[in-house]
Amino acid sequence: MKQERTRAEWRELITQQEESGLPALAWCEAHGISRNGFYAARRRIHGGAKKRSPIHWTPVRVVDEEPVSATVPVPAVVSSTPVSMFVLELGERYRLHIPADTDPDRLRQVLEVLVP
Repeated sequence: MKQERTRAEWRELITQQEESGLPALAWCEAHGISRNGFYAARRRIHGGAKKRSPIHWTPVRVVDEEPVSATVPVPAVVSSTPVSMFVLELGERYRLHIPADTDPDRLRQVLEVLVP
């Protein structure tokens, strides 16, 4: 014979499902409860709609700022002749004046920061 659950029992089962974090279908299967009966009881108890947590919005402010410039230390070269340089332009945002004898690993580090 089919067992009829009271409203209080259904309310407790619905609370257990919601607190479990499992989807209703998976929870019902795991507990041997008819999904149709569960959904019908939930509609009766929650007035036709599943109880949901309120949505909390976080305000976001978009700021359009000028690019930040940074100085990256480059080892000084002692030489009687001027060091040749090359210019690397990354779009309109960055223009790097790089000594030709810059350590390639140092240059790679700078580029990884500028071009993620």
